Amino acid sequence: MPHELYDMIIDFLHDDTPALCIAGLVCKQWLPAARFHLFSNTRLAPFNVHNALAVICSAGSTIPPHILHLEIEDDETQYLDEALLRLPPLSNLMSLSLGKIDWTSLSTGAKKRLSTILQNLTTLCLNYPSFESVDQAFELIASAPSLENLLLWSVNYDDSCNYSPQDRAPPLKRIQFDADPFTSNLMDWFCRCHPTPNVHTFMVSGISVNDIPAVCGHIRHLGSALKNIAISCPGFDKIGTAQTLLSKQIDLTQNTSLRNISFDSIILYADSPGSRSCDWIIHIISQIPHRSLESVTLNIFLGNLEEINSINLPALDILFLNPVLSSNSTKLCFMIRGGVDRDAARAMIKDGLRELDGRGRLEFNVMRF
Repeated sequence: MPHELYDMIIDFLHDDTPALCIAGLVCKQWLPAARFHLFSNTRLAPFNVHNALAVICSAGSTIPPHILHLEIEDDETQYLDEALLRLPPLSNLMSLSLGKIDWTSLSTGAKKRLSTILQNLTTLCLNYPSFESVDQAFELIASAPSLENLLLWSVNYDDSCNYSPQDRAPPLKRIQFDADPFTSNLMDWFCRCHPTPNVHTFMVSGISVNDIPAVCGHIRHLGSALKNIAISCPGFDKIGTAQTLLSKQIDLTQNTSLRNISFDSIILYADSPGSRSCDWIIHIISQIPHRSLESVTLNIFLGNLEEINSINLPALDILFLNPVLSSNSTKLCFMIRGGVDRDAARAMIKDGLRELDGRGRLEFNVMRF
């Protein structure tokens, strides 16, 4: 049997651990593919860290070279310390995710080990990390010279400390984070660096009024390098103050290579405390002067069909049939979430956008980036 067929069979079992263990024992030809699915994504959590490390670190273990993506969760710093100090060299590690890391509580040995691990990483994800200062966080990020993908969620730090950014940043291609005071400093750091990270995908959620100047400034600074944007701007009040302000301040005229823009977490529930109007989205799209745009995605949350009326489908139909968006056959994609009947919601949206649908420019549940 050709090796390609072996791989197809084992790929089908990618999330079935018992079956993969058995497949790895069938013959030598099946072993590499089985090991890939078993160990390429490895997760160490407080409930399994001791047993997992015992297996990974045992004499003669063949697991380490197969670990490509490592996730370490930590409710207590002792677990992260233990994992970092005991892990053997991970020669093929590409991405690292750390949960609830408290930098101030890590031992000196664990910090040095982490610095070594970061040298060849291309992806770093930090969930709820705590630092003494902004600079301390920046030093950690800057110590990954090959880093291309950075994901940050809810960074805690002492904002009373002075901020003095590093001279250089990693060669980032993709950044994803919550908008907050820390990420405002992060974007300021990137803008000051020479060269500036050549980011092609920029994803930011939870944009508030205070975050808008930094977010808009960084998008403008990225210029023609930027190809994909995903933004989430919750309507915290009935008049959508943050959304309206964002639509007025965001300037995409410098992003001449922009291909895809996604508006995420659009809450249209009738009982939502915030604004449900989507006019701010229509305003942003209408200001895009380039003919390079390939798709616009609306990630909407619905409880019932009536809530679809908040989208203003007639205005969207007119907008997407204008010369700028028509010349490139820009597609409009809906990601439908929530408790609504999705088939019925899809039918109602298609009925409201008949012209666009008839031209094959209406899509559902297609992820562009």
